[in-house]
Amino acid sequence: MELTRRDTLRLAGLLALLAGTPTLAACGEGPAPTGGLDLAAADVPRAEVDPALAAVGAASVHAVGAALLTHAEEAGLTVDGRLGNTVVSPYSVAVALAMTLAGARGATAAEMEAVLGGDAAALGDGLNALTLHVEGLAGPVTLPDGEEGEVLLAVANRLFGQQGVTWEQAFLEALATSYGAGLQLADFEADPEAGRVAVNGWVADRTEDRIPELVPAGAITAATRLVLVNAVYFKAPWAAAFQADATEDGVFTTGAGEEVTVPLMSSSSVADGHGVSDGVEVVRLPYADGRLAMTVMLPAIGEAAALVERIAGGGLDELLDAAQSADRVKVVLPRWETRTPAMLGDALSAAGMPTAFTPAADLSGMTTEVALAIGAVVHEGWIEVTEAGTEAAAATAVGVEAMSAMAPPSVTFDRPFAYCIHDVAHGTPVFLGWVDDPSQRPG
Repeated sequence: MELTRRDTLRLAGLLALLAGTPTLAACGEGPAPTGGLDLAAADVPRAEVDPALAAVGAASVHAVGAALLTHAEEAGLTVDGRLGNTVVSPYSVAVALAMTLAGARGATAAEMEAVLGGDAAALGDGLNALTLHVEGLAGPVTLPDGEEGEVLLAVANRLFGQQGVTWEQAFLEALATSYGAGLQLADFEADPEAGRVAVNGWVADRTEDRIPELVPAGAITAATRLVLVNAVYFKAPWAAAFQADATEDGVFTTGAGEEVTVPLMSSSSVADGHGVSDGVEVVRLPYADGRLAMTVMLPAIGEAAALVERIAGGGLDELLDAAQSADRVKVVLPRWETRTPAMLGDALSAAGMPTAFTPAADLSGMTTEVALAIGAVVHEGWIEVTEAGTEAAAATAVGVEAMSAMAPPSVTFDRPFAYCIHDVAHGTPVFLGWVDDPSQRPG
């Protein structure tokens, strides 16, 4: 079963989820490694999977998108308690985490499966099918004026692993077959900065330099042993472009209630779907050839937080389905550009996978030579929307670090406490007492 047109449009919305707050009026792998480092890909081909399994991958992406919005504050996406200009790629985050899940075991894997909505094998097949479908949406298109255009939508995955570590063959094969990801060797231990430069260079190459420095200084250290990276790049013209000469300066009221002047594009021919869902006005703007679209959702005045909560609660499907009417609607939309760097560790811990970030993590499916845990999940999204169309890019890096021996737990009796002297066999309280102030001595 192929993905339906509706499923495809849902995916397009997920690739650029919540790209700012617009105004509406109704009247696979690439070139050789960068940095001169060796590539150690498993010698197995990308798996062919049933296209129907793309629905499993799409469900996981929905789950990750909802989790990111639910924990937007922990991810640093909020300003004064509300979403600021934000663009994230739930798809990119889901793929990077699913690659990491392939090496997780025990409670660590169980928590990650709960957040991602499936086990490693199912997600590998589902996201593989979804990625192959997504990549198939790219290519030349004919625009309404007869001119030739192009939809660009490219996905790439890569591992950067510490040289000298023996990586489990099953782990490397799983990432090669499901994600087309090879392992590029680096020496983080001797030169973490060179490793960071290599990761960032690879990401920049695959996002047309729109994400030039995904991993910030200091995020890769001498303890880093593996970095799992996903990058996605998208560029497409509208099916019917906004006319530049119709763009005029207008007033936009910000989330803080301030009025600002911005360029507002307008057209009565750009939308192919319109509707209202529980007070939220929904408009669908198709890209060339109609297989991808941006759906724009406008809440009622004062209801912005409710819309975010609705999407976070799994309501995106219903909202995307609301844009069914083909009646003409005039769309007034600002031009905008947004860049959102985010550290997602706290948000993912809050979403239900805290163990992966602690010394108790079990990533032994990656290697048995060293104990590993996730040190950081770094994400960055970028989007620009103009009269001609949309360009967007995102990347996610999961940094995996070596753990030193776990320190024993510490219990400090620095407040009143009880005590009991007893025999071990029966627990007989030979003496029972309470310490309130150990500085006092009997007179």
